[in-house]
Amino acid sequence: SRNLENTERLYLAQKIKDARIKKGITQKKLGNLLEYSQNLISEWESGKKEPRGTTLLKLKRILKIKL
Repeated sequence: SRNLENTERLYLAQKIKDARIKKGITQKKLGNLLEYSQNLISEWESGKKEPRGTTLLKLKRILKIKL
């Protein structure tokens, strides 16, 4: 259902943000590591968009998180 999708996206968004902060890196730095804009990182962390495919794999590796 759509509500479940929203809940999952918000969970992912918070997990990304928490892991990034725990590692002590800025949205800009994370964006540079992934070759994306700070704006896109912000959209991931707010749940407006979500990383997919190889980007999600890179993100998991950089932040050392399991999803």
